[in-house]
Amino acid sequence: MNKPQNDFIILLRNALTQENNPIKNIDYEKIEKIAVNHLCLPLVCAGLLRCSTNVPELWKKHSIYVAANNYNNLSVQNKVLKILYENNIRCAVLKGITVSRCYPEPLYRPLGDIDILVDIEHYDKAIKILTGTTQMDSEQLKHKFHYHFLYEGISIEIHKSITKYTNDEQGNKIQKYLEKALVNTKNEKYECFSFPMFSDEFQIISLVLHIQRHFVEHKSTMRMVCDVAMAVQSINNDVWNDRVYSVLCELELETFTCAIMELSSNYLGINFEGKAKKSINKKVIEELLLEFLYDGVSPMYYDIQNSNCEKMLASIFATIKEIIKRDFKIVKKVPVLYPIFFIYVPLRSLVRKALGKRKNVTITGYGASFNRRSSLCEKLNV
Repeated sequence: MNKPQNDFIILLRNALTQENNPIKNIDYEKIEKIAVNHLCLPLVCAGLLRCSTNVPELWKKHSIYVAANNYNNLSVQNKVLKILYENNIRCAVLKGITVSRCYPEPLYRPLGDIDILVDIEHYDKAIKILTGTTQMDSEQLKHKFHYHFLYEGISIEIHKSITKYTNDEQGNKIQKYLEKALVNTKNEKYECFSFPMFSDEFQIISLVLHIQRHFVEHKSTMRMVCDVAMAVQSINNDVWNDRVYSVLCELELETFTCAIMELSSNYLGINFEGKAKKSINKKVIEELLLEFLYDGVSPMYYDIQNSNCEKMLASIFATIKEIIKRDFKIVKKVPVLYPIFFIYVPLRSLVRKALGKRKNVTITGYGASFNRRSSLCEKLNV
């Protein structure tokens, strides 16, 4: 980690643990850039306040804005939940307040979209009632597991499933298990706001699947890491041992979960009281943290190891091959098309970069990053 990244982690630690770790020669601009990219500037601001260090006025104003927006978000969420309840539509809130309630100060954790899971048979009904129309947006219907729209200016996502599942035995097993999620809910409260959420085992599974999917797509944020850490810490040890961890093992999610817990323990100071049952290699944890730090809303793709020419070419070749297999399924039936796509994929990448759609991407960087991520996914059973 470079110094701004290290300082960013220290400030997150202060916010999550209420410690007062000081920072010298702070580079406000660089830390702000990292924090904004990881959707946690108010948390960083809270961490800096604990250092008795000068806090930029912009950070304070942003934190006040986030707190006010969170209240607005929760007010709209209450209205949406009431409408669903009045129409006998069973539901549960995903992420959002169900995780921020576990933070020392919930309002410092920004709330984004309001994500609500409903039974698949009530999916269309819920959307039509909340949007006030039977005409659905064709673009939104392309999403595999949720429908997005605005309600009183707030983004809403109605889900028919928690996430998208892989087409393999593990994906089928997870999907089948999560079909019971809405049968295992509880009602929770934050101040004057009430909301239904998953029971502990389903909550942890949904959060781990969420960050796992984003990690594979290079879109994970440190806020997601904090969400998992704070949710796990909030669970009673007996419940964790009796119900949660056994299910994680059954669904083959325990390795990645323990890696996030170990990362959060080592760098963010979170005390899990022995909940992490699986030890992960220290070097793997260091690599995982760096990959998270270089993700975010605007991920960076580059070769942090400065590989030699031969390794870079091998990396690029392997990456192009994986992209072809991922984006162009036809090559499985018609392998002779591989050479055409080997020319097309790099050209597509260059065009996207020229158009500003890939600002932080270079071919060598993308290849090295892709291979690092693939290696970590294999080690962590993602």
